[in-house]
Amino acid sequence: MRMTSVALHSGLSKRRGRPLTHKPSDRVTLPSIAAICLPAAKKPATVNRRLVALQRFYKWAQQQGHATNNPFESLEGVRVKQQQGIAPKWLDPHQQMALLRAVRKGKSTRDLAIIELMMKTGLRVSELIDLTLTDVELSERAGKVIVREGKRGKYREVPLSKEVRVALEMYLQKRSEEASEQLFLGQRGPLNVPGVQYLVAKYAYQARLPDVTPHTLRHTFGKNLVDAGISLEQVAALLGHESLDTVIIYTKPSHGDLEKAAGELLD
Repeated sequence: MRMTSVALHSGLSKRRGRPLTHKPSDRVTLPSIAAICLPAAKKPATVNRRLVALQRFYKWAQQQGHATNNPFESLEGVRVKQQQGIAPKWLDPHQQMALLRAVRKGKSTRDLAIIELMMKTGLRVSELIDLTLTDVELSERAGKVIVREGKRGKYREVPLSKEVRVALEMYLQKRSEEASEQLFLGQRGPLNVPGVQYLVAKYAYQARLPDVTPHTLRHTFGKNLVDAGISLEQVAALLGHESLDTVIIYTKPSHGDLEKAAGELLD
């Protein structure tokens, strides 16, 4: 069984309005975790997705009174090995503009606000979908987004550029008045992780940008900060990292940087 947030949300939606007949177990063992995450998914990224889905499920179960603790809360994801000396993928300035042009052509104020926000604040996709209306503060000359519970429960505030503020204001003006306090809504309620992943992939495809994910936009924000001369301490704080080792990757060349350098040499 593919244990993802899609499957979990699907199962929960079918029970909406009815109590769970079996409470989630608080006594989860390492063998049971391995049985769920490893047999059909040897890739670290897939294992990590399943762990995140389980963490979010137990967090929901705690809030609803179906579980007394979250056995997955302290588990860390599987590290994805980077080729030594080469940074993860990010978008260069031309690619960033191409992606934004594709989003603007779609004429969705919500989608533009999401892409602008992720690419210019570095929010994780899980942090984005957890935002409520009170987590965004906007004014004519300033603004900020509040991440109340990031990775490992860390709180942080990220300032908003003029472009992000304008995009958010346009979205909020057209946002339908609903009971939900979540900032970003889909057709059937609050937007979820698969929904964000889908829209990023859709616009990346339209912009002819391969292999772009929400995390690519987070890396793009980190790289833009370093290129602008922001200190690594500030970059780490804005991204919600504790260690400077995590953000040093933005000082190294990516595969795209190396390909560009090689192309210029051959020309």
